Amino acid sequence: MVEGRVAAPKVRVDVRSLGTSDLHGLSVVAQGMSLPVSEVATRVWQAPAVLVDQVDRDTAEHLVAVLEEVGLETAIADSSSPPPAPILYDLAVQVVDTGRVGEIVNALSAVLGLEPVQTYELLATPPGSILGSVGEASALALEQRLGPGARILRSPSGEGPYDLFVEPGYSLPPTVLRRLPQIMEDDGIGYIPLGLEHENAEQLWAVLKSHAGARLIPRDLVRFEVILSAPADPDPERIAFLEEAFGIPPAVAAQVLQAAPVSLADDLTLDAAGHAVHRCRALSIPAVREPMYFGRAGVRVDEVKDRTEFNRTLTRLGIAPPDRLPAQIARDLADLEARRLMSALTNSGAKARFTEPVTNGRER
Repeated sequence: MVEGRVAAPKVRVDVRSLGTSDLHGLSVVAQGMSLPVSEVATRVWQAPAVLVDQVDRDTAEHLVAVLEEVGLETAIADSSSPPPAPILYDLAVQVVDTGRVGEIVNALSAVLGLEPVQTYELLATPPGSILGSVGEASALALEQRLGPGARILRSPSGEGPYDLFVEPGYSLPPTVLRRLPQIMEDDGIGYIPLGLEHENAEQLWAVLKSHAGARLIPRDLVRFEVILSAPADPDPERIAFLEEAFGIPPAVAAQVLQAAPVSLADDLTLDAAGHAVHRCRALSIPAVREPMYFGRAGVRVDEVKDRTEFNRTLTRLGIAPPDRLPAQIARDLADLEARRLMSALTNSGAKARFTEPVTNGRER
Protein backbone atom coordinates (compact mmCIF):
# COMPACT_ATOMS: atom_id res chain seq x y z
CA MET A 1 0.00 0.00 0.00
CA VAL A 2 1.48 3.32 -1.12
CA GLU A 3 0.91 6.20 1.18
CA GLY A 4 -0.53 9.32 -0.49
CA ARG A 5 1.59 12.44 -0.60
CA VAL A 6 0.58 15.22 1.75
CA ALA A 7 -0.40 18.29 -0.25
CA ALA A 8 1.73 21.34 0.44
CA PRO A 9 -0.20 24.10 2.19
CA LYS A 10 -1.44 26.88 -0.03
CA VAL A 11 -0.11 30.39 0.36
CA ARG A 12 -1.10 33.87 -0.66
CA VAL A 13 0.76 36.94 -1.86
CA ASP A 14 0.14 40.16 0.03
CA VAL A 15 1.05 43.54 -1.38
CA ARG A 16 2.51 45.48 1.51
CA SER A 17 2.93 48.88 -0.15
CA LEU A 18 2.79 50.80 -3.40
CA GLY A 19 6.57 51.13 -3.10
CA THR A 20 8.10 52.72 -6.18
CA SER A 21 5.64 51.29 -8.70
CA ASP A 22 3.51 53.34 -11.08
CA LEU A 23 0.48 52.72 -13.25
CA HIS A 24 2.61 51.28 -16.06
CA GLY A 25 4.03 48.69 -13.68
CA LEU A 26 0.58 47.84 -12.36
CA SER A 27 -0.61 47.37 -15.93
CA VAL A 28 2.13 44.79 -16.48
CA VAL A 29 1.10 42.97 -13.31
CA ALA A 30 -2.58 43.04 -14.27
CA GLN A 31 -1.83 41.65 -17.70
CA GLY A 32 0.22 38.80 -16.20
CA MET A 33 -2.56 37.97 -13.73
CA SER A 34 -5.34 38.33 -16.34
CA LEU A 35 -7.07 40.90 -14.15
CA PRO A 36 -8.37 44.40 -14.92
CA VAL A 37 -5.84 47.10 -14.13
CA SER A 38 -8.44 48.85 -11.98
CA GLU A 39 -8.78 45.80 -9.73
CA VAL A 40 -5.02 45.43 -9.25
CA ALA A 41 -4.65 49.16 -8.63
CA THR A 42 -7.40 49.10 -6.00
CA ARG A 43 -5.70 46.29 -4.08
CA VAL A 44 -2.31 48.01 -4.27
CA TRP A 45 -3.62 51.37 -3.08
CA GLN A 46 -5.39 49.66 -0.18
CA ALA A 47 -2.19 47.91 0.89
CA PRO A 48 -1.55 45.97 2.93
CA ALA A 49 -3.98 43.78 1.02
CA VAL A 50 -4.25 40.30 -0.51
CA LEU A 51 -3.19 40.29 -4.15
CA VAL A 52 -3.68 36.57 -4.87
CA ASP A 53 -4.67 33.64 -2.63
CA GLN A 54 -4.62 29.85 -2.61
CA VAL A 55 -1.53 29.29 -4.78
CA ASP A 56 1.45 26.98 -4.33
CA ARG A 57 4.67 28.46 -2.99
CA ASP A 58 6.60 28.17 -6.26
CA THR A 59 3.93 30.17 -8.06
CA ALA A 60 3.89 32.71 -5.24
CA GLU A 61 7.67 33.16 -5.30
CA HIS A 62 7.64 33.65 -9.07
CA LEU A 63 4.88 36.25 -8.74
CA VAL A 64 6.72 38.08 -5.96
CA ALA A 65 9.81 38.34 -8.16
CA VAL A 66 7.72 39.97 -10.89
CA LEU A 67 6.00 42.32 -8.45
CA GLU A 68 9.27 43.48 -6.94
CA GLU A 69 10.66 44.20 -10.41
CA VAL A 70 7.93 46.83 -10.91
CA GLY A 71 8.58 48.33 -7.46
CA LEU A 72 5.85 46.81 -5.30
CA GLU A 73 6.61 45.69 -1.76
CA THR A 74 5.19 42.20 -1.17
CA ALA A 75 5.17 39.25 1.22
CA ILE A 76 4.15 35.58 1.13
CA ALA A 77 1.82 34.34 3.88
CA ASP A 78 -0.01 31.09 4.62
CA SER A 79 -3.53 31.18 3.28
CA SER A 80 -4.77 30.07 6.68
CA SER A 81 -3.43 33.17 8.42
CA PRO A 82 -5.70 36.21 8.93
CA PRO A 83 -5.65 38.56 5.91
CA PRO A 84 -4.59 42.19 6.31
CA ALA A 85 -7.28 44.58 7.52
CA PRO A 86 -5.95 48.05 6.70
CA ILE A 87 -7.47 51.33 7.84
CA LEU A 88 -8.34 53.27 4.70
CA TYR A 89 -7.96 57.00 4.13
CA ASP A 90 -8.92 59.68 1.64
CA LEU A 91 -5.88 61.70 0.59
CA ALA A 92 -5.18 65.28 -0.37
CA VAL A 93 -1.83 66.44 -1.70
CA GLN A 94 -0.87 70.03 -1.00
CA VAL A 95 2.04 71.77 -2.71
CA VAL A 96 4.00 73.72 -0.11
CA ASP A 97 7.06 74.52 -2.25
CA THR A 98 5.80 75.87 -5.57
CA GLY A 99 9.35 75.72 -6.90
CA ARG A 100 8.88 71.92 -7.08
CA VAL A 101 5.39 71.92 -8.55
CA GLY A 102 6.60 70.49 -11.88
CA GLU A 103 8.38 67.58 -10.22
CA ILE A 104 5.43 66.88 -7.95
CA VAL A 105 2.99 66.92 -10.86
CA ASN A 106 5.17 64.56 -12.92
CA ALA A 107 5.55 62.11 -10.02
CA LEU A 108 1.81 62.08 -9.36
CA SER A 109 0.99 61.75 -13.05
CA ALA A 110 3.11 58.61 -13.30
CA VAL A 111 1.48 57.05 -10.26
CA LEU A 112 -2.09 57.95 -11.22
CA GLY A 113 -1.76 57.44 -14.96
CA LEU A 114 -3.03 60.95 -15.74
CA GLU A 115 -1.79 63.64 -18.07
CA PRO A 116 0.18 66.33 -16.20
CA VAL A 117 -2.45 68.96 -16.96
CA GLN A 118 -5.12 66.79 -15.32
CA THR A 119 -2.95 66.19 -12.27
CA TYR A 120 -2.22 69.89 -11.96
CA GLU A 121 -5.96 70.67 -12.05
CA LEU A 122 -6.52 68.23 -9.19
CA LEU A 123 -3.79 69.86 -7.12
CA ALA A 124 -5.04 73.36 -7.88
CA THR A 125 -8.60 72.54 -6.77
CA PRO A 126 -8.56 72.79 -2.97
CA PRO A 127 -7.98 70.82 -0.90
CA GLY A 128 -6.08 68.87 -3.58
CA SER A 129 -8.03 65.62 -3.17
CA ILE A 130 -6.64 62.88 -5.37
CA LEU A 131 -7.49 59.43 -4.02
CA GLY A 132 -9.99 57.68 -1.81
CA SER A 133 -9.68 54.42 0.16
CA VAL A 134 -5.90 54.29 0.43
CA GLY A 135 -4.05 52.17 2.98
CA GLU A 136 -1.52 53.80 5.28
CA ALA A 137 1.45 51.97 3.77
CA SER A 138 0.71 53.21 0.27
CA ALA A 139 -0.04 56.72 1.57
CA LEU A 140 3.41 56.81 3.18
CA ALA A 141 5.05 55.46 0.02
CA LEU A 142 3.38 58.14 -2.06
CA GLU A 143 4.48 60.89 0.32
CA GLN A 144 8.07 59.66 0.10
CA ARG A 145 7.80 59.52 -3.68
CA LEU A 146 6.67 63.14 -3.92
CA GLY A 147 9.56 64.34 -1.77
CA PRO A 148 10.01 67.66 0.02
CA GLY A 149 7.68 70.50 -0.85
CA ALA A 150 4.55 68.34 -0.90
CA ARG A 151 2.54 67.02 2.01
CA ILE A 152 -0.29 64.54 2.21
CA LEU A 153 -3.25 65.04 4.52
CA ARG A 154 -5.37 62.01 5.39
CA SER A 155 -8.96 61.57 6.46
CA PRO A 156 -10.44 58.18 7.47
CA SER A 157 -12.58 57.09 4.53
CA GLY A 158 -16.31 57.47 5.01
CA GLU A 159 -16.15 58.89 8.53
CA GLY A 160 -16.38 62.68 8.34
CA PRO A 161 -16.98 65.25 9.60
CA TYR A 162 -17.69 66.88 6.24
CA ASP A 163 -17.85 70.60 5.57
CA LEU A 164 -19.12 72.61 2.62
CA PHE A 165 -17.18 74.93 0.34
CA VAL A 166 -19.13 77.32 -1.89
CA GLU A 167 -17.28 79.23 -4.60
CA PRO A 168 -17.67 83.03 -4.53
CA GLY A 169 -20.39 84.14 -6.91
CA TYR A 170 -22.26 80.83 -6.68
CA SER A 171 -25.74 80.55 -5.15
CA LEU A 172 -26.79 77.36 -3.42
CA PRO A 173 -30.06 75.72 -4.50
CA PRO A 174 -33.09 76.74 -2.36
CA THR A 175 -33.60 73.10 -1.36
CA VAL A 176 -30.17 73.13 0.35
CA LEU A 177 -30.81 76.41 2.13
CA ARG A 178 -34.10 75.11 3.48
CA ARG A 179 -32.45 71.91 4.68
CA LEU A 180 -29.44 73.63 6.26
CA PRO A 181 -30.41 77.17 7.32
CA GLN A 182 -27.14 77.50 9.29
CA ILE A 183 -25.39 77.96 5.94
CA MET A 184 -26.67 81.51 5.79
CA GLU A 185 -24.87 82.29 9.06
CA ASP A 186 -21.70 82.19 6.96
CA ASP A 187 -23.28 84.27 4.16
CA GLY A 188 -23.66 81.10 2.10
CA ILE A 189 -20.19 81.33 0.52
CA GLY A 190 -16.66 80.19 1.31
CA TYR A 191 -15.79 77.46 3.76
CA ILE A 192 -18.80 76.53 5.87
CA PRO A 193 -18.07 74.12 8.76
CA LEU A 194 -21.21 72.00 8.75
CA GLY A 195 -19.62 69.02 10.52
CA LEU A 196 -21.85 66.48 8.77
CA GLU A 197 -21.51 62.77 9.41
CA HIS A 198 -21.17 60.44 6.43
CA GLU A 199 -24.86 59.58 5.99
CA ASN A 200 -26.01 63.20 6.10
CA ALA A 201 -23.17 64.23 3.79
CA GLU A 202 -24.26 61.62 1.24
CA GLN A 203 -27.81 62.97 1.32
CA LEU A 204 -26.59 66.52 0.76
CA TRP A 205 -24.22 65.43 -2.00
CA ALA A 206 -27.13 63.82 -3.87
CA VAL A 207 -28.49 67.35 -4.24
CA LEU A 208 -25.18 69.15 -4.86
CA LYS A 209 -23.30 66.77 -7.16
CA SER A 210 -24.64 68.40 -10.32
CA HIS A 211 -23.57 71.86 -9.10
CA ALA A 212 -19.94 72.71 -9.89
CA GLY A 213 -19.88 75.69 -7.53
CA ALA A 214 -20.18 73.71 -4.29
CA ARG A 215 -18.47 70.64 -2.90
CA LEU A 216 -18.31 68.63 0.30
CA ILE A 217 -14.87 68.24 1.88
CA PRO A 218 -13.60 65.98 4.67
CA ARG A 219 -12.52 68.38 7.41
CA ASP A 220 -9.31 66.45 8.09
CA LEU A 221 -8.07 67.37 4.60
CA VAL A 222 -8.06 71.10 5.39
CA ARG A 223 -5.74 73.26 7.48
CA PHE A 224 -6.48 76.82 8.54
CA GLU A 225 -4.68 80.06 9.21
CA VAL A 226 -5.53 82.91 11.55
CA ILE A 227 -5.61 86.28 9.79
CA LEU A 228 -5.37 89.71 11.42
CA SER A 229 -8.16 91.32 9.41
CA ALA A 230 -7.74 94.95 10.54
CA PRO A 231 -5.08 96.96 12.41
CA ALA A 232 -5.05 96.91 16.21
CA ASP A 233 -3.33 99.23 18.67
CA PRO A 234 -0.05 97.67 19.82
CA ASP A 235 -0.57 97.91 23.57
CA PRO A 236 1.64 95.81 25.93
CA GLU A 237 -1.07 93.19 26.61
CA ARG A 238 -1.57 92.48 22.90
CA ILE A 239 2.15 92.39 22.21
CA ALA A 240 2.64 89.87 25.04
CA PHE A 241 -0.26 87.80 23.70
CA LEU A 242 1.19 87.61 20.17
CA GLU A 243 4.42 86.23 21.59
CA GLU A 244 2.68 83.72 23.87
CA ALA A 245 0.05 82.53 21.35
CA PHE A 246 1.87 82.75 18.04
CA GLY A 247 5.58 83.07 18.84
CA ILE A 248 5.81 86.57 17.34
CA PRO A 249 8.78 88.40 18.95
CA PRO A 250 7.89 91.61 20.83
CA ALA A 251 10.39 93.51 18.67
CA VAL A 252 8.16 93.05 15.60
CA ALA A 253 4.73 92.52 17.21
CA ALA A 254 3.86 96.22 17.05
CA GLN A 255 4.48 96.31 13.31
CA VAL A 256 2.49 93.10 12.83
CA LEU A 257 -0.53 94.55 14.60
CA GLN A 258 -0.48 97.47 12.17
CA ALA A 259 0.17 95.38 9.05
CA ALA A 260 -3.31 93.93 8.43
CA PRO A 261 -4.20 91.85 6.63
CA VAL A 262 -1.46 89.48 7.77
CA SER A 263 -1.28 85.83 8.81
CA LEU A 264 -0.67 85.29 12.52
CA ALA A 265 -0.57 81.48 12.39
CA ASP A 266 -1.11 78.72 9.86
CA ASP A 267 -1.33 74.95 9.48
CA LEU A 268 -3.97 74.70 12.23
CA THR A 269 -6.96 72.41 12.57
CA LEU A 270 -10.38 74.03 12.49
CA ASP A 271 -10.75 73.74 16.25
CA ALA A 272 -7.29 75.16 16.96
CA ALA A 273 -7.87 78.07 14.57
CA GLY A 274 -11.27 78.80 16.11
CA HIS A 275 -9.75 78.80 19.59
CA ALA A 276 -6.99 81.20 18.48
CA VAL A 277 -9.53 83.57 16.93
CA HIS A 278 -11.59 83.51 20.12
CA ARG A 279 -8.53 84.47 22.17
CA CYS A 280 -7.68 87.28 19.75
CA ARG A 281 -11.15 88.74 19.89
CA ALA A 282 -11.12 88.63 23.70
CA LEU A 283 -8.34 91.25 23.44
CA SER A 284 -10.17 93.17 20.69
CA ILE A 285 -7.70 91.95 18.07
CA PRO A 286 -9.77 91.61 14.86
CA ALA A 287 -9.00 88.11 13.59
CA VAL A 288 -10.67 85.54 11.37
CA ARG A 289 -9.89 81.96 10.42
CA GLU A 290 -9.50 81.05 6.76
CA PRO A 291 -8.89 77.70 5.06
CA MET A 292 -5.42 77.46 3.55
CA TYR A 293 -5.06 77.18 -0.24
CA PHE A 294 -8.74 77.97 -0.92
CA GLY A 295 -8.25 81.64 -1.77
CA ARG A 296 -7.82 83.40 -5.09
CA ALA A 297 -5.53 86.30 -5.93
CA GLY A 298 -4.21 88.56 -8.62
CA VAL A 299 -0.51 89.32 -9.18
CA ARG A 300 0.95 92.76 -9.87
CA VAL A 301 4.55 93.42 -10.94
CA ASP A 302 6.06 96.74 -9.87
CA GLU A 303 9.57 96.44 -11.33
CA VAL A 304 12.04 93.93 -12.79
CA LYS A 305 15.81 93.58 -12.85
CA ASP A 306 16.12 91.81 -16.21
CA ARG A 307 13.33 92.48 -18.69
CA THR A 308 14.43 89.67 -21.01
CA GLU A 309 14.36 87.09 -18.23
CA PHE A 310 11.04 88.50 -16.99
CA ASN A 311 9.46 88.17 -20.45
CA ARG A 312 10.88 84.66 -20.83
CA THR A 313 9.40 83.61 -17.49
CA LEU A 314 5.92 84.91 -18.36
CA THR A 315 6.01 83.32 -21.80
CA ARG A 316 6.96 79.95 -20.30
CA LEU A 317 3.92 80.22 -18.02
CA GLY A 318 1.60 81.14 -20.87
CA ILE A 319 1.22 84.81 -19.89
CA ALA A 320 1.68 87.64 -22.39
CA PRO A 321 4.40 90.07 -21.20
CA PRO A 322 3.02 93.58 -20.53
CA ASP A 323 4.02 96.55 -22.67
CA ARG A 324 4.97 98.63 -19.63
CA LEU A 325 5.47 98.37 -15.88
CA PRO A 326 4.07 98.42 -13.28
CA ALA A 327 1.39 96.05 -14.58
CA GLN A 328 -1.33 93.70 -13.35
CA ILE A 329 -0.20 90.48 -15.05
CA ALA A 330 -2.83 88.20 -13.49
CA ARG A 331 -6.28 89.16 -12.28
CA ASP A 332 -7.91 86.08 -10.76
CA LEU A 333 -5.88 82.93 -10.08
CA ALA A 334 -6.41 79.90 -7.88
CA ASP A 335 -4.10 79.85 -4.86
CA LEU A 336 -1.62 77.34 -6.31
CA GLU A 337 -1.47 79.21 -9.62
CA ALA A 338 -0.87 82.53 -7.86
CA ARG A 339 1.85 81.10 -5.61
CA ARG A 340 3.51 79.35 -8.54
CA LEU A 341 3.55 82.57 -10.56
CA MET A 342 4.90 84.58 -7.63
CA SER A 343 7.69 82.06 -7.06
CA ALA A 344 8.72 82.17 -10.72
CA LEU A 345 8.67 85.97 -10.78
CA THR A 346 10.75 86.24 -7.61
CA ASN A 347 13.31 83.81 -9.04
CA SER A 348 13.53 85.95 -12.18
CA GLY A 349 14.34 89.04 -10.09
CA ALA A 350 10.96 90.74 -10.37
CA LYS A 351 9.39 92.72 -7.54
CA ALA A 352 5.80 91.49 -7.40
CA ARG A 353 2.91 91.34 -4.95
CA PHE A 354 -0.41 89.63 -4.53
CA THR A 355 -3.56 91.68 -5.05
CA GLU A 356 -7.24 91.11 -4.42
CA PRO A 357 -8.72 89.02 -7.25
CA VAL A 358 -10.47 90.93 -10.01
CA THR A 359 -13.55 89.45 -11.66
CA ASN A 360 -15.83 91.11 -14.20
CA GLY A 361 -13.70 94.22 -14.04
CA ARG A 362 -14.27 94.72 -10.31
CA GLU A 363 -12.08 93.87 -7.35
CA ARG A 364 -13.48 91.67 -4.63
